[in-house]
Amino acid sequence: MKTSRIIILSAVAIMVLLFCLGLSVFSKKNPPVPETKPLEPGLSEITIGNSKLYVEKATSDEERSRGLSGRTELGANRGMMFVFPTSGTKFFWMKDTLIPLDIIWVANNIVVGTDHMFTELDTSLSLVKHYISPSPVDTVIETNLNWTTNNNINVGDKVLY
Repeated sequence: MKTSRIIILSAVAIMVLLFCLGLSVFSKKNPPVPETKPLEPGLSEITIGNSKLYVEKATSDEERSRGLSGRTELGANRGMMFVFPTSGTKFFWMKDTLIPLDIIWVANNIVVGTDHMFTELDTSLSLVKHYISPSPVDTVIETNLNWTTNNNINVGDKVLY
């Protein structure tokens, strides 16, 4: 009789324990999913090294020619990515560009060089400084002056987009 009582009490204790475990499993809420803001229209997220940059893409000759000229500001972690149909030595200048910029030279998704570029508003066309890629590139990225320094961007960093 004592043995059957112990078995019954043990079975009840096990059922209570299983019931409590079941409640604990089913009552846990899923962790909240972090809200992600949609990107502004026309922007793409890219990663350079360990840093995110949100860029407009200039893919046509007209877009590449216009670039960031005439703009009075460029938001934080924003830029323009110039995508070229073929790799080659590329030349950039700051004529009619109102804000100083960093330029990131990219070949096959790898940073091959960077430069700091400064405005040249009153410089005659024949005297405007040309910034030349250090080797053939297929992509060029412009962003705010010192972005590359502040984000520790170096030659050899990967560019993902």
